[in-house]
Amino acid sequence: MRFWFARNSEVPIREQIVTQIVLGILCDALKAGQRLPSTLELARRFHLHPNTISAAYRQLARERWVAFRRGSGVYVRKSKLEAPLSSALVLDQLYCGCVIGRGTQGPPALRSPRRTKGKKAAATRATAPT
Repeated sequence: MRFWFARNSEVPIREQIVTQIVLGILCDALKAGQRLPSTLELARRFHLHPNTISAAYRQLARERWVAFRRGSGVYVRKSKLEAPLSSALVLDQLYCGCVIGRGTQGPPALRSPRRTKGKKAAATRATAPT
């Protein structure tokens, strides 16, 4: 799954991580049982504080999108949410369906980042490994 972080945005990075992972789950870019990258791996790769990523993972666990496995990592939950989706999530899911329905592949699978040259943009684009 590809991540985009708008570092100068009013939306906190933690919320950006949570939203992108939820969208990945809704669009089936992240499959049930798939392991997410470790906190330290994401922190190093994207130059973020590990507490930011840890807080995002904890929020996802509270909202029942992911599950922690002691000593193993964070995984996408096997069962979908039992509670009805909020109207915002329903719209996000419809958007994912439209994007995938038009013949695009949706968000790409988790993979290694590309090296970029030049100045950093306001919005940092990066990818995470499998």
